[in-house]
Amino acid sequence: IIHSKVSNMAAWQKATQGFLRKANELAASEPVVAHYCRLQALELLVHAKNGGESSPDLIDMLMSEMDKAENLKPDLSQGPATMENFALRTLESADAEDRAAKSSYEHVRLAPRYADAILFLGVCAKQLYAGEPPPILAEKTQYAKYRFKQISDGVKKGSVPPPDGGSMCFASSSDLASSGSGPQPVLAPHLAVPTAIPIRDPPVSGQLPVAPAANLGTGVSAPTRSPSLAVPKPQTGPGGLEGAQQQCEFAASALDFSDPATARHCLQEALRLIDALPH
Repeated sequence: IIHSKVSNMAAWQKATQGFLRKANELAASEPVVAHYCRLQALELLVHAKNGGESSPDLIDMLMSEMDKAENLKPDLSQGPATMENFALRTLESADAEDRAAKSSYEHVRLAPRYADAILFLGVCAKQLYAGEPPPILAEKTQYAKYRFKQISDGVKKGSVPPPDGGSMCFASSSDLASSGSGPQPVLAPHLAVPTAIPIRDPPVSGQLPVAPAANLGTGVSAPTRSPSLAVPKPQTGPGGLEGAQQQCEFAASALDFSDPATARHCLQEALRLIDALPH
């Protein structure tokens, strides 16, 4: 039912729902970030309207979000720095927890955090840099996408590898103060991602990945998987209750990645492990 509802959504709805969800979630706690997320959604709505979309739903949403953007507009005197700081902190936090994780399950739980980081970094790129972010910000985004893809591939295989060694680091606070341009993230050499690796943007936290019906010029599209690509069966992990719980978690994550075949296999494996327990 959920997938049916998603597939029937208009392209502009699919493109804007993640940004509007974050705008509403953060309106009270992070009004500046929420404002930029709403501006990103508005840009997409205007683009759709200018492209010929004229449904009443789109017009109603466009007018409603314009009113919200105006009525809820925060003080933007430090807006760009606040937005970029928030995006970078989101990625830095996910990366730190990822490196401290002790199991595949803990890595998998961080996938939505990486997805959030990618969304916020994308907002920075579009709203602060007109689609041309500085190289270091682009590298941060590329790494987040690369790690997200590692986790999503690991869900299909039943084992998520830990991130590469080392950690992402940032310039010192004194350097930032002297630059006057907010945080200047430094990508450790071992985190460089080969540009040849095809990496798609992930869904936003809580949002099912769907194939966009049209390109609305956002540069943010949900991941799709070619039907011709065979998905490797998840590998058997620990046994007993621990293994069954892990397989259930993998099944839930597989559904987040719109992969019911892998989810079904993981659930069957969980049942097998449960049946093998002593009664």
